[in-house]
Amino acid sequence: MSHRFATTRGSALTAPGMRRTIAPMTRADAALRDAILEAAEHIQSETGSSAWAAFDELVPADTARSPAAPPPPAWSCHLPPNPADFRAKVETFPTRSADFREGCSWRPSGFTVFVASLLLNRHGAAAEAPQASDSVVQRTMANALSLCLFAAAALGLLALSVQLWLTTRHLRGSKPLPRSCPPISILKPLCGLDDALEENLLCFLDLGYPSYEVVLGLKDHRDPAFGLALRLTRKHPARFRLVLQRGEPGHNPKVNQLVTLAEAARHDILVISDSNARVGRGYLSEMAALFEDPSVGCVTNPIVGFDERRWGSLLDNLHMSSSVGPGMIGAKLFAGQDLVVGKSMALRRADLERLGGFRAVADILAEDYVLGKAVSQVLGMRVALARTLVMSVSRHRSIHDFWRRYARWSVIHRTALSAPTYVAQVLLNPIPLAGAATLIEPTRETVIALLGVTLAKTAIDVTTASALGHRFGRRLMPAVVLKDLILFASWARAFFVRTVEWRGNQLRVRAGSRLDAEPAQQELEILS
Repeated sequence: MSHRFATTRGSALTAPGMRRTIAPMTRADAALRDAILEAAEHIQSETGSSAWAAFDELVPADTARSPAAPPPPAWSCHLPPNPADFRAKVETFPTRSADFREGCSWRPSGFTVFVASLLLNRHGAAAEAPQASDSVVQRTMANALSLCLFAAAALGLLALSVQLWLTTRHLRGSKPLPRSCPPISILKPLCGLDDALEENLLCFLDLGYPSYEVVLGLKDHRDPAFGLALRLTRKHPARFRLVLQRGEPGHNPKVNQLVTLAEAARHDILVISDSNARVGRGYLSEMAALFEDPSVGCVTNPIVGFDERRWGSLLDNLHMSSSVGPGMIGAKLFAGQDLVVGKSMALRRADLERLGGFRAVADILAEDYVLGKAVSQVLGMRVALARTLVMSVSRHRSIHDFWRRYARWSVIHRTALSAPTYVAQVLLNPIPLAGAATLIEPTRETVIALLGVTLAKTAIDVTTASALGHRFGRRLMPAVVLKDLILFASWARAFFVRTVEWRGNQLRVRAGSRLDAEPAQQELEILS
Protein backbone atom coordinates (compact mmCIF):
# COMPACT_ATOMS: atom_id res chain seq x y z
CA MET A 1 0.00 0.00 0.00
CA SER A 2 1.48 3.36 -1.01
CA HIS A 3 1.22 6.51 1.09
CA ARG A 4 1.64 10.15 0.25
CA PHE A 5 2.93 11.05 3.73
CA ALA A 6 5.98 9.26 5.17
CA THR A 7 6.16 8.29 8.83
CA THR A 8 8.74 6.45 10.85
CA ARG A 9 8.43 3.86 13.55
CA GLY A 10 8.12 5.33 16.99
CA SER A 11 7.07 8.68 15.57
CA ALA A 12 4.85 10.85 17.72
CA LEU A 13 1.66 12.66 16.79
CA THR A 14 1.53 16.14 18.22
CA ALA A 15 -1.79 17.92 18.62
CA PRO A 16 -2.46 21.27 20.24
CA GLY A 17 -2.07 20.83 23.98
CA MET A 18 -1.30 17.11 23.94
CA ARG A 19 1.27 14.55 22.94
CA ARG A 20 0.44 10.96 22.04
CA THR A 21 3.07 8.26 21.84
CA ILE A 22 2.20 4.79 20.72
CA ALA A 23 3.96 2.05 22.71
CA PRO A 24 5.57 -0.84 20.90
CA MET A 25 2.93 -2.95 19.25
CA THR A 26 2.71 -6.58 18.43
CA ARG A 27 4.03 -7.76 15.12
CA ALA A 28 0.45 -8.17 13.95
CA ASP A 29 -0.23 -4.49 14.48
CA ALA A 30 3.07 -3.09 13.22
CA ALA A 31 1.88 -2.48 9.63
CA LEU A 32 -1.29 -0.74 10.75
CA ARG A 33 0.58 1.61 13.09
CA ASP A 34 2.28 3.54 10.30
CA ALA A 35 -0.94 3.71 8.30
CA ILE A 36 -2.89 5.01 11.30
CA LEU A 37 -0.20 7.57 12.15
CA GLU A 38 0.01 8.74 8.58
CA ALA A 39 -3.75 9.09 8.25
CA ALA A 40 -4.09 10.89 11.55
CA GLU A 41 -1.18 13.21 10.77
CA HIS A 42 -2.70 14.09 7.41
CA ILE A 43 -6.14 14.70 8.94
CA GLN A 44 -4.63 17.00 11.52
CA SER A 45 -2.60 18.93 8.95
CA GLU A 46 -5.63 19.30 6.67
CA THR A 47 -8.32 20.04 9.23
CA GLY A 48 -6.45 21.33 12.29
CA SER A 49 -8.25 18.84 14.55
CA SER A 50 -6.92 15.73 16.24
CA ALA A 51 -7.95 12.44 14.74
CA TRP A 52 -7.28 10.79 18.13
CA ALA A 53 -10.56 12.16 19.45
CA ALA A 54 -12.25 9.27 17.70
CA PHE A 55 -9.90 6.83 19.40
CA ASP A 56 -10.56 8.35 22.83
CA GLU A 57 -14.29 8.02 22.32
CA LEU A 58 -13.98 4.32 21.58
CA VAL A 59 -11.69 3.22 24.40
CA PRO A 60 -13.55 2.17 27.59
CA ALA A 61 -13.56 4.68 30.42
CA ASP A 62 -11.39 2.50 32.69
CA THR A 63 -8.60 2.63 30.10
CA ALA A 64 -8.78 6.35 29.46
CA ARG A 65 -5.42 8.11 29.61
CA SER A 66 -4.24 11.54 30.45
CA PRO A 67 -2.61 13.57 27.68
CA ALA A 68 0.83 12.84 29.12
CA ALA A 69 0.31 9.13 29.61
CA PRO A 70 1.18 6.79 26.76
CA PRO A 71 -1.42 4.25 25.64
CA PRO A 72 -1.06 0.79 27.10
CA PRO A 73 0.91 -1.79 25.12
CA ALA A 74 -0.90 -3.65 22.44
CA TRP A 75 -3.88 -1.30 22.64
CA SER A 76 -5.48 -3.09 19.70
CA CYS A 77 -6.46 -5.85 22.11
CA HIS A 78 -8.47 -3.46 24.27
CA LEU A 79 -11.98 -4.04 23.01
CA PRO A 80 -14.77 -1.66 23.95
CA PRO A 81 -17.68 -2.91 26.04
CA ASN A 82 -19.77 -3.85 23.01
CA PRO A 83 -17.55 -5.20 20.22
CA ALA A 84 -20.62 -6.00 18.08
CA ASP A 85 -21.24 -2.28 17.67
CA PHE A 86 -17.76 -1.78 16.31
CA ARG A 87 -17.99 -4.75 13.98
CA ALA A 88 -21.21 -3.26 12.62
CA LYS A 89 -19.46 0.06 12.11
CA VAL A 90 -16.57 -1.66 10.38
CA GLU A 91 -19.06 -2.97 7.81
CA THR A 92 -19.73 0.62 6.79
CA PHE A 93 -16.15 0.78 5.53
CA PRO A 94 -15.99 -2.42 3.48
CA THR A 95 -13.59 -1.18 0.86
CA ARG A 96 -10.94 0.10 3.26
CA SER A 97 -11.29 -2.91 5.55
CA ALA A 98 -10.96 -5.26 2.63
CA ASP A 99 -7.87 -3.39 1.51
CA PHE A 100 -6.25 -4.01 4.90
CA ARG A 101 -7.10 -7.68 5.00
CA GLU A 102 -5.93 -8.31 1.46
CA GLY A 103 -2.67 -6.49 2.11
CA CYS A 104 -1.78 -8.43 5.27
CA SER A 105 -1.28 -12.13 6.01
CA TRP A 106 -2.46 -11.66 9.62
CA ARG A 107 -5.90 -10.95 10.98
CA PRO A 108 -5.93 -7.93 13.29
CA SER A 109 -8.53 -7.50 15.99
CA GLY A 110 -11.89 -5.99 15.15
CA PHE A 111 -11.12 -2.85 17.13
CA THR A 112 -7.86 -2.26 15.27
CA VAL A 113 -9.56 -2.75 11.93
CA PHE A 114 -12.29 -0.34 12.92
CA VAL A 115 -9.90 2.42 14.04
CA ALA A 116 -7.73 1.96 10.97
CA SER A 117 -10.77 1.98 8.74
CA LEU A 118 -12.14 5.07 10.42
CA LEU A 119 -8.89 7.01 10.21
CA LEU A 120 -7.94 5.92 6.73
CA ASN A 121 -11.41 6.62 5.34
CA ARG A 122 -11.13 10.10 6.78
CA HIS A 123 -7.62 10.28 5.37
CA GLY A 124 -8.83 9.14 1.97
CA ALA A 125 -11.70 11.58 2.00
CA ALA A 126 -9.33 14.45 2.79
CA ALA A 127 -6.67 13.40 0.30
CA GLU A 128 -9.16 12.76 -2.47
CA ALA A 129 -11.25 15.88 -1.83
CA PRO A 130 -10.23 17.66 -5.06
CA GLN A 131 -10.88 14.54 -7.13
CA ALA A 132 -14.21 13.98 -5.38
CA SER A 133 -15.19 17.59 -5.99
CA ASP A 134 -14.37 17.24 -9.68
CA SER A 135 -16.36 14.05 -9.84
CA VAL A 136 -19.38 15.71 -8.25
CA VAL A 137 -19.17 18.58 -10.73
CA GLN A 138 -18.94 16.15 -13.63
CA ARG A 139 -21.89 14.14 -12.37
CA THR A 140 -23.90 17.31 -11.87
CA MET A 141 -23.10 18.52 -15.37
CA ALA A 142 -23.95 15.13 -16.86
CA ASN A 143 -27.22 15.07 -14.97
CA ALA A 144 -28.09 18.58 -16.12
CA LEU A 145 -27.24 17.83 -19.74
CA SER A 146 -29.23 14.60 -19.65
CA LEU A 147 -32.24 16.44 -18.22
CA CYS A 148 -31.94 19.12 -20.90
CA LEU A 149 -31.90 16.52 -23.65
CA PHE A 150 -34.91 14.73 -22.20
CA ALA A 151 -36.67 18.09 -21.91
CA ALA A 152 -35.90 18.77 -25.59
CA ALA A 153 -37.24 15.32 -26.50
CA ALA A 154 -40.42 16.03 -24.53
CA LEU A 155 -40.80 19.38 -26.29
CA GLY A 156 -40.35 17.60 -29.62
CA LEU A 157 -43.06 15.08 -28.76
CA LEU A 158 -45.36 17.95 -27.84
CA ALA A 159 -44.64 19.70 -31.15
CA LEU A 160 -45.27 16.48 -33.08
CA SER A 161 -48.56 16.01 -31.23
CA VAL A 162 -49.65 19.52 -32.19
CA GLN A 163 -48.56 18.80 -35.77
CA LEU A 164 -50.67 15.64 -35.77
CA TRP A 165 -53.70 17.57 -34.57
CA LEU A 166 -53.20 20.28 -37.22
CA THR A 167 -52.75 17.64 -39.93
CA THR A 168 -55.95 15.87 -38.99
CA ARG A 169 -57.88 19.13 -38.85
CA HIS A 170 -56.54 20.30 -42.23
CA LEU A 171 -57.30 17.07 -44.07
CA ARG A 172 -60.82 16.87 -42.66
CA GLY A 173 -61.70 20.23 -44.16
CA SER A 174 -63.80 20.42 -47.30
CA LYS A 175 -62.14 20.86 -50.68
CA PRO A 176 -63.23 23.88 -52.68
CA LEU A 177 -64.85 23.42 -56.09
CA PRO A 178 -63.99 25.72 -59.00
CA ARG A 179 -66.56 27.99 -60.56
CA SER A 180 -64.71 27.61 -63.86
CA CYS A 181 -62.11 25.21 -65.20
CA PRO A 182 -59.27 27.04 -66.96
CA PRO A 183 -56.95 24.80 -69.01
CA ILE A 184 -53.88 23.55 -67.20
CA SER A 185 -50.45 22.28 -68.34
CA ILE A 186 -48.76 19.63 -66.20
CA LEU A 187 -44.97 19.73 -66.58
CA LYS A 188 -43.35 16.41 -65.79
CA PRO A 189 -39.53 16.20 -66.10
CA LEU A 190 -38.22 12.64 -66.36
CA CYS A 191 -34.82 11.20 -65.58
CA GLY A 192 -34.40 7.43 -65.78
CA LEU A 193 -36.88 4.71 -64.95
CA ASP A 194 -38.33 5.44 -61.54
CA ASP A 195 -40.24 2.83 -59.56
CA ALA A 196 -43.57 2.09 -61.30
CA LEU A 197 -42.97 4.95 -63.74
CA GLU A 198 -45.54 3.78 -66.28
CA GLU A 199 -48.24 3.41 -63.62
CA ASN A 200 -47.39 6.83 -62.27
CA LEU A 201 -47.78 8.42 -65.69
CA LEU A 202 -50.97 6.55 -66.55
CA CYS A 203 -52.73 7.86 -63.45
CA PHE A 204 -52.65 11.30 -65.13
CA LEU A 205 -54.76 10.07 -68.04
CA ASP A 206 -58.07 10.83 -66.34
CA LEU A 207 -58.09 13.36 -63.50
CA GLY A 208 -61.74 14.31 -63.87
CA TYR A 209 -60.84 17.74 -65.23
CA PRO A 210 -62.08 18.93 -68.62
CA SER A 211 -58.99 20.56 -70.14
CA TYR A 212 -55.38 19.76 -69.39
CA GLU A 213 -52.22 18.40 -70.98
CA VAL A 214 -49.25 16.45 -69.65
CA VAL A 215 -45.91 17.56 -71.12
CA LEU A 216 -43.17 14.96 -70.59
CA GLY A 217 -39.61 16.23 -70.55
CA LEU A 218 -36.31 14.43 -71.16
CA LYS A 219 -32.77 15.67 -71.50
CA ASP A 220 -32.24 13.67 -74.68
CA HIS A 221 -33.21 10.45 -76.43
CA ARG A 222 -30.50 8.46 -74.60
CA ASP A 223 -32.42 8.59 -71.33
CA PRO A 224 -33.75 5.14 -70.30
CA ALA A 225 -37.26 6.61 -70.00
CA PHE A 226 -37.31 7.81 -73.61
CA GLY A 227 -38.90 4.64 -75.02
CA LEU A 228 -41.71 4.62 -72.48
CA ALA A 229 -42.40 8.34 -72.91
CA LEU A 230 -42.48 8.00 -76.69
CA ARG A 231 -44.87 5.04 -76.52
CA LEU A 232 -47.29 6.88 -74.24
CA THR A 233 -47.35 9.99 -76.42
CA ARG A 234 -48.14 7.87 -79.49
CA LYS A 235 -50.81 5.90 -77.67
CA HIS A 236 -52.44 8.92 -75.97
CA PRO A 237 -51.61 11.94 -78.16
CA ALA A 238 -54.55 13.96 -76.78
CA ARG A 239 -53.10 13.80 -73.28
CA PHE A 240 -49.29 13.40 -73.49
CA ARG A 241 -46.63 15.33 -75.38
CA LEU A 242 -42.88 14.73 -75.33
CA VAL A 243 -40.34 17.55 -75.35
CA LEU A 244 -36.54 17.22 -75.34
CA GLN A 245 -34.47 19.75 -73.44
CA ARG A 246 -33.05 22.69 -75.41
CA GLY A 247 -29.91 24.24 -74.03
CA GLU A 248 -28.55 24.08 -70.49
CA PRO A 249 -29.16 27.38 -68.71
CA GLY A 250 -27.96 26.26 -65.29
CA HIS A 251 -26.52 23.50 -63.12
CA ASN A 252 -29.82 22.09 -61.85
CA PRO A 253 -30.91 19.54 -64.50
CA LYS A 254 -34.51 19.46 -63.30
CA VAL A 255 -34.80 23.23 -63.75
CA ASN A 256 -33.07 22.97 -67.13
CA GLN A 257 -35.91 20.73 -68.27
CA LEU A 258 -38.56 22.98 -66.71
CA VAL A 259 -37.28 25.93 -68.75
CA THR A 260 -37.96 24.01 -71.95
CA LEU A 261 -41.24 22.53 -70.70
CA ALA A 262 -42.63 25.93 -69.67
CA GLU A 263 -41.84 27.33 -73.11
CA ALA A 264 -43.59 24.37 -74.76
CA ALA A 265 -46.66 24.42 -72.47
CA ARG A 266 -49.88 25.68 -74.08
CA HIS A 267 -51.75 26.92 -71.03
CA ASP A 268 -51.34 29.63 -68.40
CA ILE A 269 -51.55 27.56 -65.22
CA LEU A 270 -48.40 25.46 -64.88
CA VAL A 271 -48.31 22.45 -62.55
CA ILE A 272 -44.89 20.94 -61.80
CA SER A 273 -45.17 17.24 -60.97
CA ASP A 274 -42.29 14.85 -60.27
CA SER A 275 -42.00 11.58 -62.13
CA ASN A 276 -42.64 9.47 -59.01
CA ALA A 277 -45.78 11.39 -58.05
CA ARG A 278 -49.20 9.77 -58.27
CA VAL A 279 -52.46 11.69 -57.88
CA GLY A 280 -56.19 11.04 -57.92
CA ARG A 281 -59.27 12.62 -59.42
CA GLY A 282 -59.96 16.06 -58.07
CA TYR A 283 -56.28 17.01 -58.04
CA LEU A 284 -56.61 19.73 -60.68
CA SER A 285 -60.11 20.84 -59.64
CA GLU A 286 -58.91 21.95 -56.20
CA MET A 287 -55.97 23.81 -57.76
CA ALA A 288 -58.27 25.66 -60.14
CA ALA A 289 -60.55 26.60 -57.25
CA LEU A 290 -57.66 27.94 -55.17
CA PHE A 291 -56.35 30.03 -58.06
CA GLU A 292 -59.71 31.79 -58.29
CA ASP A 293 -58.43 33.84 -55.35
CA PRO A 294 -56.24 36.51 -56.99
CA SER A 295 -54.06 36.72 -53.86
CA VAL A 296 -52.90 33.11 -54.33
CA GLY A 297 -49.65 32.91 -56.28
CA CYS A 298 -48.69 29.27 -55.70
CA VAL A 299 -50.45 26.03 -54.76
CA THR A 300 -48.69 23.01 -53.26
CA ASN A 301 -49.88 19.67 -51.85
CA PRO A 302 -49.04 17.53 -48.80
CA ILE A 303 -47.00 14.43 -49.60
CA VAL A 304 -47.58 10.85 -48.46
CA GLY A 305 -45.23 7.87 -49.11
CA PHE A 306 -46.63 4.88 -50.95
CA ASP A 307 -45.96 1.31 -52.13
CA GLU A 308 -42.78 0.28 -50.23
CA ARG A 309 -41.33 -3.19 -50.84
CA ARG A 310 -37.81 -2.88 -49.45
CA TRP A 311 -36.49 -1.50 -46.18
CA GLY A 312 -35.08 1.68 -47.73
CA SER A 313 -38.43 2.48 -49.33
CA LEU A 314 -40.19 1.68 -46.06
CA LEU A 315 -38.03 4.27 -44.28
CA ASP A 316 -38.54 6.74 -47.12
CA ASN A 317 -42.32 6.39 -47.22
CA LEU A 318 -42.58 6.45 -43.44
CA HIS A 319 -40.67 9.71 -43.34
CA MET A 320 -42.80 11.19 -46.11
CA SER A 321 -46.03 10.17 -44.38
CA SER A 322 -45.12 11.05 -40.80
CA SER A 323 -42.83 14.04 -41.25
CA VAL A 324 -42.64 15.69 -44.68
CA GLY A 325 -46.34 15.90 -45.49
CA PRO A 326 -47.46 16.70 -41.93
CA GLY A 327 -44.52 19.11 -41.62
CA MET A 328 -45.83 21.13 -44.54
CA ILE A 329 -49.20 21.40 -42.81
CA GLY A 330 -47.78 22.14 -39.37
CA ALA A 331 -45.41 24.82 -40.63
CA LYS A 332 -48.24 26.52 -42.53
CA LEU A 333 -50.94 26.43 -39.87
CA PHE A 334 -48.82 26.83 -36.71
CA ALA A 335 -45.89 29.01 -37.77
CA GLY A 336 -47.25 30.61 -40.94
CA GLN A 337 -44.28 29.28 -42.91
CA ASP A 338 -44.63 28.09 -46.49
CA LEU A 339 -42.85 24.82 -47.31
CA VAL A 340 -43.31 24.28 -51.02
CA VAL A 341 -42.31 20.80 -52.21
CA GLY A 342 -41.56 20.37 -55.90
CA LYS A 343 -43.32 17.05 -56.16
CA SER A 344 -46.44 19.12 -56.68
CA MET A 345 -46.49 22.89 -57.11
CA ALA A 346 -48.50 25.16 -59.39
CA LEU A 347 -48.00 28.75 -60.53
CA ARG A 348 -49.59 31.09 -63.03
CA ARG A 349 -47.36 31.73 -66.01
CA ALA A 350 -47.62 35.49 -65.50
CA ASP A 351 -46.52 35.27 -61.87
CA LEU A 352 -43.64 32.97 -62.77
CA GLU A 353 -42.43 35.43 -65.39
CA ARG A 354 -42.54 38.27 -62.86
CA LEU A 355 -40.08 36.21 -60.80
CA GLY A 356 -37.77 35.80 -63.78
CA GLY A 357 -39.07 32.41 -64.93
CA PHE A 358 -37.39 29.12 -64.20
CA ARG A 359 -34.12 30.54 -65.47
CA ALA A 360 -33.90 32.62 -62.30
CA VAL A 361 -33.49 29.41 -60.25
CA ALA A 362 -31.43 27.40 -62.74
CA ASP A 363 -28.46 27.43 -60.33
CA ILE A 364 -30.55 26.82 -57.20
CA LEU A 365 -30.68 23.35 -55.71
CA ALA A 366 -33.89 23.92 -53.69
CA GLU A 367 -35.72 25.66 -56.52
CA ASP A 368 -39.16 24.72 -55.15
CA TYR A 369 -38.51 26.22 -51.71
CA VAL A 370 -36.95 29.37 -53.18
CA LEU A 371 -39.85 29.91 -55.61
CA GLY A 372 -42.35 29.47 -52.80
CA LYS A 373 -40.53 32.08 -50.71
CA ALA A 374 -40.33 34.46 -53.66
CA VAL A 375 -44.08 34.27 -54.22
CA SER A 376 -44.74 35.72 -50.77
CA GLN A 377 -41.66 37.91 -50.30
CA VAL A 378 -41.28 39.31 -53.83
CA LEU A 379 -44.81 39.21 -55.23
CA GLY A 380 -46.61 39.73 -51.94
CA MET A 381 -48.96 36.84 -52.71
CA ARG A 382 -50.03 33.77 -50.73
CA VAL A 383 -48.99 30.14 -51.00
CA ALA A 384 -52.07 27.93 -50.69
CA LEU A 385 -51.77 24.45 -49.22
CA ALA A 386 -54.27 22.12 -50.88
CA ARG A 387 -56.03 19.26 -49.09
CA THR A 388 -55.60 16.74 -51.90
CA LEU A 389 -52.72 14.39 -51.11
CA VAL A 390 -49.97 13.55 -53.58
CA MET A 391 -48.49 10.07 -53.30
CA SER A 392 -44.73 9.69 -53.60
CA VAL A 393 -44.06 6.19 -54.94
CA SER A 394 -40.97 4.40 -53.62
CA ARG A 395 -40.65 0.62 -53.94
CA HIS A 396 -37.11 -0.66 -54.20
CA ARG A 397 -34.82 1.77 -52.40
CA SER A 398 -32.13 0.27 -50.18
CA ILE A 399 -31.21 1.65 -46.76
CA HIS A 400 -28.06 3.08 -48.35
CA ASP A 401 -30.23 4.85 -50.94
CA PHE A 402 -32.28 6.31 -48.11
CA TRP A 403 -29.14 7.58 -46.39
CA ARG A 404 -27.76 9.14 -49.57
CA ARG A 405 -31.02 10.86 -50.38
CA TYR A 406 -31.50 12.49 -47.02
CA ALA A 407 -27.83 13.36 -46.71
CA ARG A 408 -28.49 15.51 -49.80
CA TRP A 409 -31.74 16.86 -48.40
CA SER A 410 -29.97 17.86 -45.20
CA VAL A 411 -27.42 19.87 -47.17
CA ILE A 412 -30.33 21.56 -48.97
CA HIS A 413 -32.04 22.41 -45.69
CA ARG A 414 -28.83 23.58 -44.04
CA THR A 415 -28.03 25.99 -46.89
CA ALA A 416 -31.61 27.13 -47.56
CA LEU A 417 -32.77 27.71 -43.98
CA SER A 418 -31.47 30.05 -41.31
CA ALA A 419 -29.12 28.48 -38.76
CA PRO A 420 -31.61 28.71 -35.83
CA THR A 421 -34.37 27.13 -37.92
CA TYR A 422 -32.11 24.29 -39.01
CA VAL A 423 -30.91 23.65 -35.45
CA ALA A 424 -34.51 23.65 -34.19
CA GLN A 425 -35.37 20.84 -36.61
CA VAL A 426 -33.67 18.37 -34.29
CA LEU A 427 -36.52 18.81 -31.80
CA LEU A 428 -38.75 16.91 -34.23
CA ASN A 429 -36.45 13.89 -33.87
CA PRO A 430 -36.76 13.08 -30.13
CA ILE A 431 -35.51 9.47 -30.13
CA PRO A 432 -31.84 10.37 -30.77
CA LEU A 433 -32.10 13.15 -28.19
CA ALA A 434 -33.38 10.72 -25.56
CA GLY A 435 -30.74 8.18 -26.62
CA ALA A 436 -27.97 10.73 -26.12
CA ALA A 437 -29.38 11.64 -22.71
CA THR A 438 -29.34 7.97 -21.71
CA LEU A 439 -25.74 7.51 -22.87
CA ILE A 440 -24.66 10.55 -20.86
CA GLU A 441 -26.31 9.27 -17.70
CA PRO A 442 -27.08 5.55 -18.03
CA THR A 443 -29.45 4.69 -15.20
CA ARG A 444 -32.55 2.60 -14.86
CA GLU A 445 -34.67 5.75 -14.92
CA THR A 446 -33.12 7.11 -18.13
CA VAL A 447 -33.50 3.77 -19.90
CA ILE A 448 -37.18 3.72 -18.96
CA ALA A 449 -37.52 7.31 -20.19
CA LEU A 450 -35.84 6.39 -23.48
CA LEU A 451 -38.28 3.53 -23.96
CA GLY A 452 -41.16 5.88 -23.23
CA VAL A 453 -39.95 8.42 -25.79
CA THR A 454 -39.53 5.67 -28.39
CA LEU A 455 -43.03 4.31 -27.82
CA ALA A 456 -44.54 7.80 -27.91
CA LYS A 457 -42.71 8.74 -31.13
CA THR A 458 -43.76 5.47 -32.77
CA ALA A 459 -47.38 6.05 -31.77
CA ILE A 460 -47.31 9.60 -33.18
CA ASP A 461 -45.73 8.43 -36.44
CA VAL A 462 -48.21 5.63 -37.01
CA THR A 463 -51.17 7.87 -36.13
CA THR A 464 -49.94 10.65 -38.40
CA ALA A 465 -49.32 8.29 -41.30
CA SER A 466 -52.77 6.79 -40.79
CA ALA A 467 -54.27 10.28 -40.95
CA LEU A 468 -52.69 10.58 -44.39
CA GLY A 469 -54.10 7.21 -45.40
CA HIS A 470 -50.99 5.02 -45.07
CA ARG A 471 -50.92 2.09 -42.65
CA PHE A 472 -47.61 0.36 -42.04
CA GLY A 473 -47.10 -3.23 -40.93
CA ARG A 474 -45.38 -4.93 -38.01
CA ARG A 475 -41.95 -3.56 -38.91
CA LEU A 476 -43.03 -0.10 -37.84
CA MET A 477 -41.21 0.31 -34.49
CA PRO A 478 -37.74 -0.79 -35.67
CA ALA A 479 -38.33 1.23 -38.84
CA VAL A 480 -39.13 4.37 -36.82
CA VAL A 481 -35.97 3.99 -34.72
CA LEU A 482 -33.73 3.25 -37.71
CA LYS A 483 -35.24 6.09 -39.74
CA ASP A 484 -34.78 8.62 -36.96
CA LEU A 485 -31.18 7.60 -36.28
CA ILE A 486 -30.27 7.92 -39.98
CA LEU A 487 -32.03 11.26 -40.23
CA PHE A 488 -30.21 12.51 -37.12
CA ALA A 489 -26.86 11.45 -38.60
CA SER A 490 -27.65 13.22 -41.89
CA TRP A 491 -28.79 16.31 -39.99
CA ALA A 492 -25.53 16.45 -38.01
CA ARG A 493 -23.45 15.76 -41.11
CA ALA A 494 -24.80 18.85 -42.87
CA PHE A 495 -23.03 21.08 -40.33
CA PHE A 496 -19.72 19.98 -41.83
CA VAL A 497 -20.55 19.14 -45.46
CA ARG A 498 -21.55 21.48 -48.26
CA THR A 499 -21.43 19.13 -51.22
CA VAL A 500 -23.87 16.78 -52.90
CA GLU A 501 -22.79 13.82 -54.95
CA TRP A 502 -24.22 12.53 -58.20
CA ARG A 503 -22.69 9.83 -60.44
CA GLY A 504 -19.24 10.28 -58.93
CA ASN A 505 -19.26 14.09 -59.26
CA GLN A 506 -19.58 16.57 -56.42
CA LEU A 507 -21.22 19.98 -56.49
CA ARG A 508 -20.70 22.51 -53.75
CA VAL A 509 -23.79 24.22 -52.36
CA ARG A 510 -23.56 27.75 -51.02
CA ALA A 511 -25.95 29.81 -48.91
CA GLY A 512 -29.46 29.92 -50.30
CA SER A 513 -28.82 26.46 -51.83
CA ARG A 514 -27.05 28.16 -54.73
CA LEU A 515 -24.69 25.92 -56.69
CA ASP A 516 -21.09 26.89 -57.34
CA ALA A 517 -20.13 27.08 -60.98
CA GLU A 518 -18.94 23.67 -62.13
CA PRO A 519 -18.02 22.10 -65.46
CA ALA A 520 -21.08 21.70 -67.67
CA GLN A 521 -20.77 17.96 -67.90
CA GLN A 522 -21.43 17.49 -64.20
CA GLU A 523 -24.95 16.46 -63.35
CA LEU A 524 -27.04 16.79 -60.23
CA GLU A 525 -29.71 14.31 -59.30
CA ILE A 526 -33.31 15.39 -59.73
CA LEU A 527 -34.57 15.17 -56.17
CA SER A 528 -37.61 12.97 -56.42
